[in-house]
Amino acid sequence: MKTFRNPVSPFDAPDPFMTYVPETGYYYALFTRGRVLELFRSRHAAEICTAGDSRVIYRANGPEDGIWGDIWAPEMHRGSNGKWYIYTSGRMQEAPGEKRLFIMEAVGDDPFGEWRFKCKPSPDVFSIDPTVYTAENGQQYLCCSRVDRGQVLDILALDNPWTFGKERAMIARAKYDWETVPPYDGDGTINEGAFFVESGSRLFIIYSGNGCWSDHYCFGVLEYIGGDRCDRAKMCDPANWIKHEEPLFTMANGVFGPGHASFFRSPDGRELWCAYHGMKEHNVTVTYAPRYFNIQRVDFDETGYPVMGEPVGYETDLVPPSGEVWDERKEHTMRDIFSLADRITVNTQSSIRIEDGGKTLYFDPIEIKGSPQDADVIFVTHPHGDHFSPSAIAKIRKADTLLVVPASMADKAKEAGMKTLTVGPDGSYDACGIACETVPAYNPKKRFHPRENDWVGYIVTLGGIRVYVAGDTDETDEAAAVDCDLALIPVGGTYTMTPAEAASLIRRIKPAAVIPTHYGSLVGKAGDGKTFASLVEDASEVILKLG
Repeated sequence: MKTFRNPVSPFDAPDPFMTYVPETGYYYALFTRGRVLELFRSRHAAEICTAGDSRVIYRANGPEDGIWGDIWAPEMHRGSNGKWYIYTSGRMQEAPGEKRLFIMEAVGDDPFGEWRFKCKPSPDVFSIDPTVYTAENGQQYLCCSRVDRGQVLDILALDNPWTFGKERAMIARAKYDWETVPPYDGDGTINEGAFFVESGSRLFIIYSGNGCWSDHYCFGVLEYIGGDRCDRAKMCDPANWIKHEEPLFTMANGVFGPGHASFFRSPDGRELWCAYHGMKEHNVTVTYAPRYFNIQRVDFDETGYPVMGEPVGYETDLVPPSGEVWDERKEHTMRDIFSLADRITVNTQSSIRIEDGGKTLYFDPIEIKGSPQDADVIFVTHPHGDHFSPSAIAKIRKADTLLVVPASMADKAKEAGMKTLTVGPDGSYDACGIACETVPAYNPKKRFHPRENDWVGYIVTLGGIRVYVAGDTDETDEAAAVDCDLALIPVGGTYTMTPAEAASLIRRIKPAAVIPTHYGSLVGKAGDGKTFASLVEDASEVILKLG
């Protein structure tokens, strides 16, 4: 199993928010980025800032929306109407000055899609650090830090995801020694960075005390004791919130000023994790210093109270959240695989065309219509006439097209007068920047494709998706050992596998999706694809391209 170390950001990433969305299979993260809202996503929590991707979804635009910059502590929550919303705050004038909350709304269901500016829900109140809780009946509440002789925590009911209701109350002001370390005392006391955490029948708000650039920045705990969380009046009654006397999480192990927490579930839902920022060095001047994105697991005691322990040191190996899949073949959602499959054409038999990343690939091209002359790479599995056609290659080749063939076809490739890569079985190659592996393709008990000819199938990796084009093969041990996301498999019988034999192979290798080939024209019946699909059952998604 892979391990990782904190921090998960190699750069300044204060006020981190992270969540896992099961519908997409991605973690999503936001943090303070100045004048922009930048949404990050990754399959793995530890790679959220290094190996995932990101997109800027909003830029402060001054007079257009009234947001000039200083966009702090954004969080993404699903609204009571099912849509995604981002809650954050921004500066209201060009010069440094007061900040207001504002809300973004996702246009569609995909958090990584388009967003639009929704509103400023409370245009007259200086507030930051909004977070949202959803009760069992769908009623939502927002907690934020409001400026009032320092910073206090308010809770308020939402009429809808972007409209504040009339119920509102101040529920916390800094008072304990550990949250009022000088100079954060008097009118400078700070409670901010709140986040709701449920544990069985208990509901907490984990917040931060002291200044965010102080070594003494730390977690505190509020707890709701009012009973029915669907009751707006009870949730917004300050008498129903108590502050615990001891901090939950303070500096240790070389992590200074740990704070501004958010909490997220592991992919399998079994673990709760905390995202927070911390400094790598003692901040003597209590001025700006880089704050790095850290994550670690949260436990609970027998009463349901959160147990954080100490910040994990930067030299400690951590196990990723439970349920993360590190097997590359499962790295992609079905949406990714179907998107690639949409760019695959099987014009007849096993004549395959794939468009990906600006490149066009052909496998065993025959019976090409027109003269597209668009091939970047042509892969040939063996020299039989229904797989190797010089006339078809002449229609698709360009001046710089690469021809990939088994070594036994070197002389035939030379006659084509093309740049050529000869391959053997069980090899790994670079075909014009495309990672390519070969798999032996043969008939163990038939004379048509002898093992000793060293003919091949190919595995190409396109956008991280492993695509297996099997060539003319039977259900061999080598084929059964293939690791792929998408397979193109012959099912027409006689020279290769029957639908039943091909289905047996697919049940062994279990690609996410499979496209049956090599039937319905020169060999096999038109209905072989559907027969194969019925036999695969639920082992893989079957995509029919022929017939």
